[in-house]
Amino acid sequence: MIEFIIEILFFSLFGWFGHTIVKIMTFGKIRLEYGDSSGSVITEWIGFGIFLMITILIFFLMNIS
Repeated sequence: MIEFIIEILFFSLFGWFGHTIVKIMTFGKIRLEYGDSSGSVITEWIGFGIFLMITILIFFLMNIS
């Protein structure tokens, strides 16, 4: 069950998030696909990295005071 949840997160949420971040940062000149293709691994890890950085930033800001 946990493997299924992680798989859904990586294939859909993190993949879409990474795809969107790359499009925004390159002004749409680079289009990395997300989904079940072999090239989508890059977008999934970019999305996961950005999500992790945002989460760490939120925890850091919560513990500052």
